[in-house]
Amino acid sequence: MLQRLTQLDDGRPATVLVTGYWNVFPDGDVALQQYGPRCEADSAELTRRVDGVTEEVVAAHDATYVDLLRAFKRTAETDDPTELLADDGDHPNHAGHQKISDALSAAAMPRSADR
Repeated sequence: MLQRLTQLDDGRPATVLVTGYWNVFPDGDVALQQYGPRCEADSAELTRRVDGVTEEVVAAHDATYVDLLRAFKRTAETDDPTELLADDGDHPNHAGHQKISDALSAAAMPRSADR
């Protein structure tokens, strides 16, 4: 998809934003109750790996990676995101969507001379 977007931009300046995951599985209280602490740790590790690969691919295509894990949690093991999630523990609620919006807006802002 990133390759195709690069082809379509036809040399025009464009900012392509690609988000990572805050978690590849349900999270917060729901995940803890349904799957337990071990699953939560495994999910955090898998999320870090998936996000790492995503970030590498995004960088290879001169796009901008937006770290939603950082938006939802400072690290994968801290900052319970329950208050940012819908009752299913998987999708963002209004507050979670606001976090995503804030992260995307910050990433889209022009940076100083390094950009």
